[in-house]
Amino acid sequence: MRFSPLRITIAAARGLLKTSRGLRNNFDKAVNLEIARLVLRFENAKAYQVVKQFDPNEEFLKRNIQAVKEIFGIIEVQPS
Repeated sequence: MRFSPLRITIAAARGLLKTSRGLRNNFDKAVNLEIARLVLRFENAKAYQVVKQFDPNEEFLKRNIQAVKEIFGIIEVQPS
């Protein structure tokens, strides 16, 4: 069985976030629409322009912020 470094890193981060309420609260505050917008704008300006042009309500960013929080166990996955 081959282990992925990314999966191991995510599992370790999830463990830390589950055991520390302070870290979990800070993560929840730090991962937000404003930060996502700034990171995308300065790290990948072309992608930022595409998102702005085709997604003016920023639903794409909102969905992905939600997904990151679900992956890291900050919020519970809502059944569909």
